[in-house]
Amino acid sequence: MKNNIDPLFHFLFLDLRFSGDLNFYKAFQPDREPPISLQHQVPNRDFDIEHIKLDLNIDEKQKSILGQAFITLKPFLNGLSEIALDSVALGINQVSLAGKALSFETYPNKLIITLDRAYDNNEAITLAITYSAKPRKGMFFIEPDQSYPKRHHQVWTQCQPDDAANWFPCYNAPQDKHTSEMHLTVNNKFTVISNGRLVSTSEDNKNHTKTFHWHQEQPHASYLMSLIVGEYEEISQEVNGLPLSYLIYKGQKEKVEKIFGRTEKMLKLFVEKFGHSYPYAKYSQTLVSDFTFSGMENTSATTLTDILLEWALTKDSTAQDISHDELIAHELAHQWWGNLVTCKSWNHNWLNEGFASYSEVIWREHAFGKEDAALYRLQDFNEYLRQDLGESRRPVVFDRYAYSVELFDRHAYQKGSLIVHMLRKELGEEALFKGIKHYLHKHAFKATETHDLKIALEETTGRQLDTFFQQWLYRAGYPEFSVTSHWDREQKLLRLNVCQTQKVDQETPLFRLPVEIEITTAKERKEIKILVEKAEADYYFPLESKPLMVVFDKGDHILKTLTFPKSKEEYLYQLKHDKVLGRIRAARELVNFNDDQVIDALALSLQEDLAWGVAVATVISLSELKTTNSRIALEKNYQNSKHGAVRRACVWALGKFDLDDNLVKFLRNVIENDGSDFVVATALQAIANTKSEQAFDIISAALERQSYREVIVNGAFTAFIQLKEKRAIALAIKFSEYGRPVPARDGAIRFLGEGGKGDEKAFECLSELLKDPAWRTRFQVCKALGKFGDKRAIPLLKAIEKEEAIDHIKSVAYSFYQALEKQA
Repeated sequence: MKNNIDPLFHFLFLDLRFSGDLNFYKAFQPDREPPISLQHQVPNRDFDIEHIKLDLNIDEKQKSILGQAFITLKPFLNGLSEIALDSVALGINQVSLAGKALSFETYPNKLIITLDRAYDNNEAITLAITYSAKPRKGMFFIEPDQSYPKRHHQVWTQCQPDDAANWFPCYNAPQDKHTSEMHLTVNNKFTVISNGRLVSTSEDNKNHTKTFHWHQEQPHASYLMSLIVGEYEEISQEVNGLPLSYLIYKGQKEKVEKIFGRTEKMLKLFVEKFGHSYPYAKYSQTLVSDFTFSGMENTSATTLTDILLEWALTKDSTAQDISHDELIAHELAHQWWGNLVTCKSWNHNWLNEGFASYSEVIWREHAFGKEDAALYRLQDFNEYLRQDLGESRRPVVFDRYAYSVELFDRHAYQKGSLIVHMLRKELGEEALFKGIKHYLHKHAFKATETHDLKIALEETTGRQLDTFFQQWLYRAGYPEFSVTSHWDREQKLLRLNVCQTQKVDQETPLFRLPVEIEITTAKERKEIKILVEKAEADYYFPLESKPLMVVFDKGDHILKTLTFPKSKEEYLYQLKHDKVLGRIRAARELVNFNDDQVIDALALSLQEDLAWGVAVATVISLSELKTTNSRIALEKNYQNSKHGAVRRACVWALGKFDLDDNLVKFLRNVIENDGSDFVVATALQAIANTKSEQAFDIISAALERQSYREVIVNGAFTAFIQLKEKRAIALAIKFSEYGRPVPARDGAIRFLGEGGKGDEKAFECLSELLKDPAWRTRFQVCKALGKFGDKRAIPLLKAIEKEEAIDHIKSVAYSFYQALEKQA
């Protein structure tokens, strides 16, 4: 851990986005540093796949598929006589070429085909592969059972990053792009959604089946091939000739507007910003149950978790506290960033995920203004920083990992987004978007790596970007600035001392970057750009009078940490007059001056500043001051504020005050009467923080309350962890049972790992849950066993890593058993 943490980092103590459990799906977020394994390079190719055609019968009852794959390819060089395709647990029955059977060999992850002769690079080859499969990953069969009778019958695929080969033979890497089509035969009660254009449907009344023919006419990578089978209502619209469709469960079509209603505006915005038309024949968005991520940007056919429908159906007092528009924007943006232009290997996956994540910022800026977008960037900063400070630092472009899913983390998403923003600031608005327009057109329907983006930006702007890309993408970390200022009254000269305090080594560089300084005096406001390139340097600014405010990095556009001590008077001025992130910084720094003037200023800011982020920062500072007046201000603001994050912050902050009967009464009232499930969940944690004798009974009672995505139950188990309450172990074992709501099980399992340490029944429960049918539960149990800290978990986790199919689980099991071995 590092000292002198930037005051903006204090936002980490509150989950201000509070998107329920969607963060579980958005990116792989390890609790420990992922194990560093072999170096991964872009694999060599002997051939280029031009087209894949699948003709499949899908049996949802047997959880199996049967059919043929027709793969058309061309050799790169003359003399190709053998073809190696990726194929995982596929039952290969026959391989033929032009009607002639070919010999082949199957291995755990490969299909090796011997051709009838050597082929030259001008000859196209179409292989016909007959096969069957019962996929353990890549394709998922969802069905109701006794414990979850309301679950939908569905089949859906999820191939990213490396799972396409579990349901069809292919070249399983993102660099190979091809057209595709699917003839999919299913029970006639189902609809099938896939990539591209629906060519035809035909029905077989005798066998009670229906066949859907989908054709994707533009090249895409195998991981983007998708199918969804289920019972849906389709709501369609057309935007400038482009068909948009929303597939939702029957009887829920009135919720389409609430979930998807901003899609048209997002589409028009991205076409304008990216400078490239939408690339495909249609755009569909389909909800599915038990999805492995929050969303997946399959070409022209995004798959989304039906958590969005749960949100649309929940009460307004809870639903208003969260937004899923950013998820909709993220997956839509991927149609350009990842689909039109695809990263050549997962080592460069920030090209997909960083730009899609920054598209969320672009949407927020368009819909709600620049201050809101800045607050969204602050959340990205905090989420990334949490992983970096958790000893999981790496370069963004990275080629060492055990499982490629580990690269889909906060470095690729959040840091990637922040890097795009810094490019926007450094190059300028016009130059950046001109550059990315050139990049998208130059590399349309191709695969790229980070260097290709750099070249495209240099070609359009004339700027040399070697230093920027080298330090931000190929090295790790960020500058950690320590800044001081000194005013020389006689010489009327301001001296700014700027130090970079990060540890400089092979991993983390000494940064070289322009920084915008804003200086405000009684008569003028100056904006001056300086170049920071040394470990320590002084900068001098002649001024007519002593500055009222000096801002280092105006607008907080640079990914950095900053300590910049100032006088109380300057912070008070900054609290009123700076941009939004500067006002937040001032609100947090004023906690160091505990007097009535500061408390009054913070209380006034809480009433007058319209930015919710400033209000939250103010609330945190008032909680740390712990005076009677600051408590009164918090209670009053809880009653008056309409913003969910601010009200949660007030409740959380009140839990930091010394215990008395009135405080318990206030928090109990919040728990019993507040209309937001998220506020109630926070109040449970607040009352645990007070260590009240009534806390256990109050929290236990809340376990019986229904709430959106079980956030109250999760809040209760988090509160039990804070209380270190062993009486909650029996409750957690009960709530971890199969048949309980999945998010409630997550909270109970997390408690058993952290709050059940040393308890034999807790360990036995976790060990048994490793056999649970739900993959997500097994994932959570691996994490819980790692945190439980018992070395008896080592062989259990090793067995999971060896036998489990899903890479998320294999990776977390591997990581935690290695950590436990080090402890032993």
